[in-house]
Amino acid sequence: MLKLRMNNRLPWILIWNPGRKEKKIVIFLTRTNGVKFYINPELIQTVEATPDTIITLVNNKKLLVKDTPQEIAERFIEYRQKTMAPLLPRTSNE
Repeated sequence: MLKLRMNNRLPWILIWNPGRKEKKIVIFLTRTNGVKFYINPELIQTVEATPDTIITLVNNKKLLVKDTPQEIAERFIEYRQKTMAPLLPRTSNE
């Protein structure tokens, strides 16, 4: 069974499969027709504004989306902060 947990403040979701130990965080994007979809941001190779936003994936597939390159970059940064936080050493405020 696949569970999706939505975060109301950030534009990403956590996908958790109880049968497996790994968790995946994906970001949401909006196609030019208004349909929202989720993508693993690790698959993004380039983002171009020409004037529409074109995302090129690592497999050279291209996606046309409404989101601006700046919005996609912000979502990627939030994704990276969320995924890297458990690996960073904790500091104490004492």
